[in-house]
Amino acid sequence: MSHAHAATGRIPTDIPAGNLLFASLRIPVPMSDHSPVAPLLTVSIPGSSADSTRIAELEDELVRMRRDFSRRVTARTAELRKANEKLYQEIIQRRLVEQSLRIMEEKYRGFFEHAVEGAYQSTPKGKYLSINPALARLYGYDSVETMLAAVSDIARDVYVDPTMRRSFKELIERDGEVRNLEYQVRRSDGTPIWISENARVARGRRGRVLYYEGTIQDITRRKTAEAEAAALSQQLLQAQKMEAIGTLAGGVAHDFNNILGAILGYSELALDEVPPGSPAAANIAEVLQAARRAREHVRQILAFSRHSAPQREPVRVGPILHEALGLVRATIPSTIRIEREIATEADQVVADAAQLHQVIVNLCANASHAMGGRDGVLRVRLESVTLGPGQTPAFGRLGPGPYLKLSVHDTGHGIPPEVLPRIFDPFFTTKPVGTGTGLGLSVVHGILQSHGGDIQVESTPNVGSTFTVWLPASSDAAPAAPIPTAWRRGQGQRVLVIDDEPLLVRMLVQGLERLGYMACGETSSRKALEDLVSAPAQFDLIITDQTMPGLSGVELANAFHQIRPDIPIILCSGYADTIDQLQAKTAGIRGLLLKPMDFAQLSQMVGEALQPGGRGSSSPWPA
Repeated sequence: MSHAHAATGRIPTDIPAGNLLFASLRIPVPMSDHSPVAPLLTVSIPGSSADSTRIAELEDELVRMRRDFSRRVTARTAELRKANEKLYQEIIQRRLVEQSLRIMEEKYRGFFEHAVEGAYQSTPKGKYLSINPALARLYGYDSVETMLAAVSDIARDVYVDPTMRRSFKELIERDGEVRNLEYQVRRSDGTPIWISENARVARGRRGRVLYYEGTIQDITRRKTAEAEAAALSQQLLQAQKMEAIGTLAGGVAHDFNNILGAILGYSELALDEVPPGSPAAANIAEVLQAARRAREHVRQILAFSRHSAPQREPVRVGPILHEALGLVRATIPSTIRIEREIATEADQVVADAAQLHQVIVNLCANASHAMGGRDGVLRVRLESVTLGPGQTPAFGRLGPGPYLKLSVHDTGHGIPPEVLPRIFDPFFTTKPVGTGTGLGLSVVHGILQSHGGDIQVESTPNVGSTFTVWLPASSDAAPAAPIPTAWRRGQGQRVLVIDDEPLLVRMLVQGLERLGYMACGETSSRKALEDLVSAPAQFDLIITDQTMPGLSGVELANAFHQIRPDIPIILCSGYADTIDQLQAKTAGIRGLLLKPMDFAQLSQMVGEALQPGGRGSSSPWPA
């Protein structure tokens, strides 16, 4: 092949090669993707005319293949261009999503870090993965890092009751969440607080628990307020019960007063008939003493039911102590031995004797309950103590000066240390439901503080307790015990007795007749008024009860006064505070006898009322 032929890229067909001729074959050569027509490479090969036809066919096939190839390249190029555009859009979209996620994460992180409520993520095994500063502050830690380092086991280090963690896990894994779960946890200094928790469980694709996350709010103030409200509600309920008891006690005491009046009256009449010094006289005297003691207790019940102010005067504590212990001895088990020691004779205080009696009985009853039915010792000691500057007990508000110190010691089960600070709280009791009101020690504490004193308690579990009462001593002499007054005799004056209790009417009529009066009785206030209206001059004196069906004593006295302004009237009542003094005086009432009365009081007041212009000096009303 010549150089000229080689330069054209074509092999000539007319060059002899032996006996053969060369036919030409044009082969398209692909150049670049941008060339519209590929150049032809013409190759001459030997062959016959049939071969030429075959070669032409091959050339056509090659052209067709070239076109198909070109079409495919174009289509693929378009596909790649679209794919590139789609990929570009996806990249842009992904960058936008990533940017949104960063913004959301920053917002979430800001919310997490600056939230008012505590927030956390924790493992099911009880280790915090993350917490926010609010939770660290709630638990009393300076920083998140400090709390994460200090708390390695939530159940052990946080929960007041570690078993609550198990309940929390069971609940959240069963329901997938917890709402407003309230329980107690400990702060870093050990202080218990109440929290409310809302949490959810985060799970993997196969349902495996990954972690818990939630928020925690401190609800200690609310729980404290709820507890105080519940306590106030309970106190109100107890106060209503006590008011009902007081009302009931007042009614029972009124009826019991009438019974006591009959016991006192008939016992005095019986004692007047037997020889002095005889066994019968001694027995009746014991009955009288017991009845008078019962009368004082009834008056205490009446005072309690009406919330009256105590009557304070100089009294000796020793006799009150002896009397109270006598009552205690009769009411506590015989297995408890009572030991008493009065180490002073200067035992005067200014106090209400009935309330002091109540203090002693309550403390002894409390000691007896502490010992239960077991053998034990109740030791009571009374002594005089002078407290100098700096010697006053640290527990109370006592100042320097002379005091009476009353100690009540028992050998019971003692008081647990956690209970000790609350024993004087109203309505607090450790007794089973239905066996105590929780008022005994509270009442004692209130009485002593109202008298300027105080109370201290020392207790050792399984050893016993000692209650120490402090009362300011007084130099004022206590009034001497009343000397029995001789019965004052009458001179046949006519006396009308009015009471709705027939037993008392018969007793008073019999006693007045023994005193030398002409007496008759009436159990109906309206019938008595009719008798006086029909014969105004038939009586010299009227003795009437205050509380009766129909007309009260004051109403009856007022009606009598309208008929006979000069007739003296004595009013009988179990409680002086229920009588309007001005109204009673206007009605012509000369005096008030407190039921149950004895014949010495009755004879003295009747004699004084019958004197011209007379007024009973023994009446509780001021002249």
